[in-house]
Amino acid sequence: MTRKKIPLNPDRPRVREIWDYYAASTKALKLYQKELLDSLANENVQSDSNEARFMPKSEVFDLLESYYTELSQEVVLTLSSIFEAELRLDYQHRVRNRFKDDISKSFRVLHKKHGERIRMETLLNVWKKRYSECGRHISLFERLILFRHWLAHGRYWINKSDEFTPELSLTCADNLFTSLPNFDTWESIDQPNT
Repeated sequence: MTRKKIPLNPDRPRVREIWDYYAASTKALKLYQKELLDSLANENVQSDSNEARFMPKSEVFDLLESYYTELSQEVVLTLSSIFEAELRLDYQHRVRNRFKDDISKSFRVLHKKHGERIRMETLLNVWKKRYSECGRHISLFERLILFRHWLAHGRYWINKSDEFTPELSLTCADNLFTSLPNFDTWESIDQPNT
């Protein structure tokens, strides 16, 4: 049975783009927060945020907190999806180029059995088995993936895994990808203040 190669999207999102989006959105949310609080403090301030004018201040703070949480979770979902893609791209790259290192050989064995559509847990288990010294970083990344699953499936169950911020997610991925031997597709970025 011949398996088709998964066509790669050259326009897939990049970490830098999502991080810039997060920074710009956080800045916009802070401006909105200032506008709402000014509107509450001064009846003469004109605001598009009339819905908050009649709310108690504590409810306005709850509303703003929910906006910050939603933005954070939206960005974590996107970032963690990009991180998963990085691992899958590395897998495909190693299989297609038939590298001779141990992990590439293990991936080729998996590829014969599963093709390109391989479970993330399986990929991570291969890394963990071959490079146990990276186990701590892989375990944290697995917890990030659990959080991503919770986000991606609508948060309908009570989350019992760790909560991740965009900053923690990026640090988690950066620590993992820089510790994995010959993981050449990862491009680390500096985290600007948000």
